[in-house]
Amino acid sequence: MRIIRRFLFGQILSASAMVCAAFLLLFGFFDLVDELGSLKTGYGISQALAYVLALMPDHLYDLLPIGVLIGCVLVLSRLALNSEFTIMRTSGLGPGRMLATLLGMGLLFSALTMGLGDYLAPAANRLADRIKGQSSASGAWLRDKQGQTQFFVHVSALRGNQEQVQDVMVLELDSKGRLLRRIDAPAGQIQAHAWHLQQARISHYPSTEAAAAIPEVQEGDWAQDWQGAGIRHENQAQYSWPSKLSAEMVKTAMVSPSSMATVDLYRYTQHLKANQQNPAKYEIALWRKVLYPLSCLVMVMLALPFAYLHHRNGTAAGYVFAGVMIGIGFYLFNNVANHIGDLRGWTPWLAAALPSMVFGSVALGIFAWLVIRR
Repeated sequence: MRIIRRFLFGQILSASAMVCAAFLLLFGFFDLVDELGSLKTGYGISQALAYVLALMPDHLYDLLPIGVLIGCVLVLSRLALNSEFTIMRTSGLGPGRMLATLLGMGLLFSALTMGLGDYLAPAANRLADRIKGQSSASGAWLRDKQGQTQFFVHVSALRGNQEQVQDVMVLELDSKGRLLRRIDAPAGQIQAHAWHLQQARISHYPSTEAAAAIPEVQEGDWAQDWQGAGIRHENQAQYSWPSKLSAEMVKTAMVSPSSMATVDLYRYTQHLKANQQNPAKYEIALWRKVLYPLSCLVMVMLALPFAYLHHRNGTAAGYVFAGVMIGIGFYLFNNVANHIGDLRGWTPWLAAALPSMVFGSVALGIFAWLVIRR
C-alpha cells in the first residue's frame, strides 16, 4: 500500500507542477506584454523581467489549488481509463483508503499554499514594488484615537525602508467631530510612538462659532487659506507628532488585503476595532487567508470521483476540461462570496468558508453516490 501511495503522490505532484508551470508561463507572458508599454528611462526590459518574475509567487498562490485539481483529475482519469485504478482497488485500495490518501496529499499542498501566502508572496510583492519604484498603493487613510481626540491621517506613499512617508495630511478632531488642527507635510519618518514630519505646515482652527464660519469645503480647497475665519498657520522645519500608528500599520493599509500576511491582517483588524472602524472587509480577508489553503483539500475531493468514471473508449481530455471548468467555477464563486459577504455584512468566517463548504459537500455527495452505485 505504501508503494501505491508513493506512486500516486509522485504522479499527482508532477502533473500539478506541470499544470502550474503552464499557467505561470501564460500569466507571465501577459504581465510582460503589459509591462512593455511602461518602459521608460530607468525602467528597461531587464527591470520589467525582474518585476514579472517577482509577481510569480503571488500568481502561484492563487493558482495552486486549481493546479492541484487539474493535476489530480489528469492522473486519476488516466489511471481509470487504463484500468490501472481497477488493479489498485483489487490490491486493497478501497474508497476510504483512496480518500484518506488524497486528503493526505491535500494537506501537503495546503501547507505549501499557506507558506506561499504568508511568507513568499508578500515579500515578493514588496520586491516587485521596489523594482518598479512605486508604492504598493496610491494612498491610504488611517485613524488614530487618543483619548477624546481622534486623528485622521492620509499618506500618499511609502518610500525607502518603508518607514519614510510622503505627502502626509493629519486632521485632528475633537469628541464632537469638529476640526481643531490640520498638519500637512511633504515627507516624514515614522519612529517609535511619533512621526517626525519635515517642512510641516500646521493650521489651527478656531472652535465652535468661528469654525462655523468656514465655507463649505470643495474638492481642492484644502490648500487654500480661509480669510476671516480666524485660522492661524505656522510652519516648522521639523515637527514631531505623537502617534501609536506604526510603519507596519501604514504599510498594511497601503496594500490590498489579499496581499497581506495572516498576522498583518489580524493586527490590522484589531487596530480598526480599537479605533471603532468597520473591520468587515479585512476580517473576511483574514478568514479567507486562513481557509484558502484548505481549498486544496476540496480540490482533491472534487477530483476523486473522476477515478470512478472510466470508459475504455474515452480520453482524459474531456475529464481535464471538466476539471478546468470546476476550478474556474470555484475561483469565481470564492471571489463573489467574499464581495457579497462584505456588502451584505455576512459573518466573516462564513463568507470565506462558504465556497469550500459547498464544493466539498458536492464532491463528497458525488463520490458517495458513485461508490454506492458500484
